[in-house]
Amino acid sequence: MSDDALGLSVVHPQTGEMLDVRKAPTDVLADLHESFSAHERDLRSYRRAVDDEIVTRMDHEGVRTFHGEGFTIETSKPTERDWNVDLLLETLDRLVADGIISSRKASKCVKIEHKVVAMEVRPLESDPRTQRQIAACYQEVPSRRTVRVKG
Repeated sequence: MSDDALGLSVVHPQTGEMLDVRKAPTDVLADLHESFSAHERDLRSYRRAVDDEIVTRMDHEGVRTFHGEGFTIETSKPTERDWNVDLLLETLDRLVADGIISSRKASKCVKIEHKVVAMEVRPLESDPRTQRQIAACYQEVPSRRTVRVKG
């Protein structure tokens, strides 16, 4: 790919043709979009197959780090923890109540994130009784635009 004052050129992944995206017709851009999407899916699948083989070999050797000539491969642990957060919160509360840990320590053990549920908020945006108050709670900001091509 090259980006210069004249345009942005890309190579079509199936034909090998160099195309200036700023000059290409929209139907060609749609074809490029779909070709790149398919290529990305294929690459992810190929990479997963390679990663699975690397993990299998490293597990067979019982290592999580492999040092080769000029490179190092690291893999994650074979298991991860699936926390029962409600049970952990109850346990932390009990440990605080028993004086074993501080409430400050307990509060640092679980991060609670709030997220807007758009489907629940939308009706409030059109309700005359709540519309103004809800509108004051957000601002429109530029978003990362996405494209979907349907055939």
